[in-house]
Amino acid sequence: MVDLTISIPQIIGIVIGISVFLFALFIVIVNDERNNAESKNPHGANEWLFTKWDEKIYDAMTHEQPEVFLTKLGVDTEQYIKNCEVCRYRSPNLKKTAGRKITGLFIVALGVPFLMVGNIVGYALSVTFIIAGMMMYGAGISKVDKEAKQKKKQLIDEMPRFLDLLQTALYINMPVEDAITVTCKHLYGTIISDELLSSMAESQIGGVSWQKALENVARKYEVDAFSDFVLYLVTGYEKGLSIYDVVRRQAIEAQKTALINAEGAASKLNTSILIPITIFKLIPLLIIAALPVLLQMIGTGNLF
Repeated sequence: MVDLTISIPQIIGIVIGISVFLFALFIVIVNDERNNAESKNPHGANEWLFTKWDEKIYDAMTHEQPEVFLTKLGVDTEQYIKNCEVCRYRSPNLKKTAGRKITGLFIVALGVPFLMVGNIVGYALSVTFIIAGMMMYGAGISKVDKEAKQKKKQLIDEMPRFLDLLQTALYINMPVEDAITVTCKHLYGTIISDELLSSMAESQIGGVSWQKALENVARKYEVDAFSDFVLYLVTGYEKGLSIYDVVRRQAIEAQKTALINAEGAASKLNTSILIPITIFKLIPLLIIAALPVLLQMIGTGNLF
């Protein structure tokens, strides 16, 4: 029978060799991508073996459409594309994403044989490969999803201030479009300001109404609070209602919602603070209470 046992020096040598190769490959890939980004050639100035390596891996593994393949892996491609739009990233390359997921699964599979080594070095290598594979598998999509959620939350947090300033502008009978523009300029640098100013500018260039510009932002972010505001504002304008009254009611609702959310966050914070405090108080008390019993058991020799 062939002895498949691997000594620790051999394992260390293999790991060092793989690490040096991967590090050198990483440096070359980063340098090549930087050169291609600076090149005017959209396909890259330096085509080489590892150019678009993730797409090549995907093409080698399957000819299925990336959307279908990612859906089988549980990825909501439609939501992923929307999240990229929210984060203002260019349209995602789904084949590249799928290729990196395949690579991640392959790296995880490489870590399994190291469990057969039967020592702590093998287990450490196995865990390292598995963690690296999982990071490769979730890279990109999880980052975009997290960033999109943060931007949506920030948009919700900015709503009360925006509506408060907007109703002030409408109170002096300023036209709706001008009132929105002036309000956004006062909130320069915020998510809601950047999105609305950009959408309003596009509407002026394309000859689209301000109503359509607001609806585009609402469709992009899919935030209930902002979507309701746009719906009530556009409907009220079309029906000839007082826009000031519509915005004032929305401002009151936004302030109530912000207060409820703040109270909920405060209660969660109190709970998260009380749990460790309770644990660290309870453990010393239990030790103090059990100490006499332990001392008695040690004295009588009944502890072990």
